[in-house]
Amino acid sequence: MEHTEQRAAAKKRGERGPSARRFTATPVRVWDHWLGDGFVHLVACDERGGARRDLTPDAAGELRDGNWRLSPAGDLIALSWIEPGPQRIEDASLQRIDVGTGDRGCLQRVPSTAASAIRWSADGDQLAWVRVDRGPAALARKTLWLRDNRTGETRRLASDWDRQPDLHDFAPDGSALVVTAPDGGAAPVFAVHALTGKVKRVTSAESEGTHAGLSVLADGTVVGLRSRLTHPPEAFEVALSGESEPQLLGALSGWSPAHGAEVVTVERIGSRAPGGPRCSSLLVRPTDVEGDLPLLLWIHGGPHSQWGDTWHWRWNPLLMASRGYAVLLPNPRGSLGEGHAFANQVWAGRWPAAAADVLAAVDVAAGLQDIDGERVAAMGGSYGGYLCNWLMGDPGRFRCFISHAGIWDLRTLHGGSDFGPWFDQAMGGHAYTDDDAIAAVSPRSRQAALQTPTLVIHGEKDYRCPIHEGLSLFEALQHHEVPSELLVFPDEGHWIVKPENIRVWHDAVWAWLARWMG
Repeated sequence: MEHTEQRAAAKKRGERGPSARRFTATPVRVWDHWLGDGFVHLVACDERGGARRDLTPDAAGELRDGNWRLSPAGDLIALSWIEPGPQRIEDASLQRIDVGTGDRGCLQRVPSTAASAIRWSADGDQLAWVRVDRGPAALARKTLWLRDNRTGETRRLASDWDRQPDLHDFAPDGSALVVTAPDGGAAPVFAVHALTGKVKRVTSAESEGTHAGLSVLADGTVVGLRSRLTHPPEAFEVALSGESEPQLLGALSGWSPAHGAEVVTVERIGSRAPGGPRCSSLLVRPTDVEGDLPLLLWIHGGPHSQWGDTWHWRWNPLLMASRGYAVLLPNPRGSLGEGHAFANQVWAGRWPAAAADVLAAVDVAAGLQDIDGERVAAMGGSYGGYLCNWLMGDPGRFRCFISHAGIWDLRTLHGGSDFGPWFDQAMGGHAYTDDDAIAAVSPRSRQAALQTPTLVIHGEKDYRCPIHEGLSLFEALQHHEVPSELLVFPDEGHWIVKPENIRVWHDAVWAWLARWMG
């Protein structure tokens, strides 16, 4: 069937049906959409779009992630090929297609791994990629791999580097890979030597901020986007040759670096819970508010991510600070940027462990000058919503909660989420065979203590943390006669992304905070 006929058939099916979906295995939906009967294929054609040839006629969902790269000569395609893996979690092998013949062969297939971020060197002699290695014993880990296409030799690079790298490009001569990685609340640019695996920081040690979308020019200049918590993304350049300060290429946003300092102050604070690791947080305070500031604890999702020195379009602390709040952004155990052992401390059913870290950070922030330690609220989304829901079991510390896409019962989450088998590994057990253990680390186990006013927010098309988690939390709050509201977005998923919906989200949050914080 030609592609025009496929589109016509899909349009007719959408208008008249049938609407039924049938599956024989999971996954059946991803993020915010159901998996259907339309599959991505790689198609070769001439410059006018004619002489079409399907290079992947057998593809039935294996190219869903769209992770492929054409060689510099245009004769080969390197791609990740999704296929069933152990523990019912999908693997992605590294494969190669000959554009001329359509022949496909496997370059690397390892159980419990997934290839991504594929890059060719400029001369086509080398192929690099990021491989994600997973397993029940520890958090999944990103590793850098390099293949010599002349000899077929494949090896891992920088095996002793304790960071989670994101691969962007090769150096022009193929001598190094250019990557970024979460690192202590920033995301610097690094160069990884292709022969020795030695890691060199490209942006200077004094340079904060988050760098992304990198490309390397023929003269060795790295260009990309750089942002800070106080400054939206702008184009930058930096020399690949050594540590130096990145230079912004104009100010397309109209927002100068000085503007952020005029609006807020940003301070790094440290804290340590009893028996826990030392954790760092960012504290954002408005510059134009007099008197003691109410404190807003904002917990990040993941749990394996970080609050960093970066601009966030949806969850921007500057907006909360503009309403007169000091905003605390903690990186508790489980966060990235402090090494694998630090991030692994909430793996295998230890999700609640980070609660002690965020409370310790609150204690430090609440004791600072100009902070009103009696007026404290907590909010978070996804895993951050989970921790908010968990903290509800210790009433009295917070004036109110805001739980966005939060997890209430890990047992019901398991069956409804698009990520069910992954949660098995994260919990160190299975919802069907380790029911009591998983129930014990579910916020629902602490429901008898509910008494703190809570705003529950959820997108109806959220298939990562399905809406029944928010509905169940709201029902529990109502049952215990706790002041509570439910805000649902029928057309949104895990994230609220439509501009008018974002306005409603913020208005509801501000109104809830104003009501309970005074």
